[in-house]
Amino acid sequence: MALTSFLKFFLPKDRIFYGLFEEVADVLTEMSAVFTEAVNETDHGRREGLLKSLEDLEHKNDEITHRIFIELGRNFITP
Repeated sequence: MALTSFLKFFLPKDRIFYGLFEEVADVLTEMSAVFTEAVNETDHGRREGLLKSLEDLEHKNDEITHRIFIELGRNFITP
């Protein structure tokens, strides 16, 4: 029981990470659908638009990942 109390000291108090990880997963799911559509698209112009939206989704995930690292710095105490 003392070990559990000790480990809780190092874990974050809030559950913000679950929401952030779910956001990343949702964007990845959307990215996979857009990528599949782009691969199967025969019209070059439409494919370019899909690839641009794929790039935008990548940037969205980059922003979420940045927020995850910020929260890691705020919530975890390193020994």
